[in-house]
Amino acid sequence: MRSLLRLVVLGVLAALLLTVLLPNPIARPPGEEGVLRPLRFLLWPAALDHRIEPSRFTRQIRGRRILEATALPGEKLVCQLALRSNGEHEEVTPEASELGDLVSGRYVWGKDFVFRFGRYLPVDETGCMTADPLKTGSAVGVPPHVTVPVWVEVDLPPDLPPGSYAGGIEARGRDETHYVHLDIEVIGMPLSEASKSLGLRATLAPGPMAPEGLPVPSAEAILKSTISLLAAAGIRTLVIEDPSRAERVTELAAGLAVNVHGKGDPALKGALDADPRSLLLESTFEDARREPWRLLESDATELDIGALDGWPADVYLQPGGDRPSGQGFLLYPGAGVPLSSMRLEMLRKGLEDARLAMTLLGIAGERGETEVVAEVEALVGEVVTGRASAFEARRRLDDIARRM
Repeated sequence: MRSLLRLVVLGVLAALLLTVLLPNPIARPPGEEGVLRPLRFLLWPAALDHRIEPSRFTRQIRGRRILEATALPGEKLVCQLALRSNGEHEEVTPEASELGDLVSGRYVWGKDFVFRFGRYLPVDETGCMTADPLKTGSAVGVPPHVTVPVWVEVDLPPDLPPGSYAGGIEARGRDETHYVHLDIEVIGMPLSEASKSLGLRATLAPGPMAPEGLPVPSAEAILKSTISLLAAAGIRTLVIEDPSRAERVTELAAGLAVNVHGKGDPALKGALDADPRSLLLESTFEDARREPWRLLESDATELDIGALDGWPADVYLQPGGDRPSGQGFLLYPGAGVPLSSMRLEMLRKGLEDARLAMTLLGIAGERGETEVVAEVEALVGEVVTGRASAFEARRRLDDIARRM
């Protein structure tokens, strides 16, 4: 009798375990309680250090829908989700809840979250696809059996107290809703003013960013949205190839902490050139995120990432052409507004990392904590030489910040 009871208990536990771990669990649609069918779509946390592939869907190893992230007050928090349709075209609307910290009583408001959806384009003539353009929206259409990268972003307030902020992200389809828990740790380490001297420099083409084949608003509107996007991406200096336009762009950039110069302006100081091979479509997120770390081993305070909108004839269908894919552009044409890219966002994340490392070096130096200075300097050297991952290095910087 005891053996039979033990088998029954084990069977129940096994059924519960399969419900959690099966990649395609079954569900009962509303109004069809007696019908079992596969879920229409899947939503799962994905690591930010790799590009999601269109034909693959990899769940988090622990088998739990929990998205965890760490950031400093004033930083832009970025997380990645993988969204996949199971067989039909599915329209999915994601929405974030408020994230609250029980100790401080403060919140990160759900309305402040932004969702950006990755778009695929060919890397070369073989038809190999990669995700890079990021389109902001409130919903996304997911083609059958395709996995779409979803980037979840929020600007954390500079005065946000340290703590653990818990909430979640809800994704609604036609008759299904999925939920991913979101846990954010905010570390109480404000960036130093000196670290904010680090920035990116980029070049804008002579003409207005007018997307081919799309309704084009005024060049003024395009420039305004472009400059706002670049300021948010960490661009501190914008070089205009047509000097006659520099004055107007300067006016539009007022209040956005973007310095505008005409090409060849003698006021331009030297900048460290980014390695163009690290910014190609075939490069990894690691390659792009590592580049700003190089500022910490140079006398320059700006990393020159080159042209932003030197598009090929058809950037979405033939990104390679007679040059490597992705060379000469880090933005994409959109319906009247430019679209950012995953490569540009990785540069911005690397800039945040470099600013944190510079902050830690400054604080440790003032306190005479030579061991911390040596630890951070060694970590910078490992990242710049490729002996350590920039993603792992950021986690180590966060550990040091917690100790201080």
